[in-house]
Amino acid sequence: MDAGPLRQELQLAAARRVDHGLFRTGLALRFAHLRNEHRLVP
Repeated sequence: MDAGPLRQELQLAAARRVDHGLFRTGLALRFAHLRNEHRLVP
């Protein structure tokens, strides 16, 4: 049995998960920044 394609699939899935995590983290930081901006404005 050849494990090459399976390993490639797992690597792609892991990369997608990391990209999704970074994307969500970036959105969370941006929203936190916007909230802080609004709090500073009277």
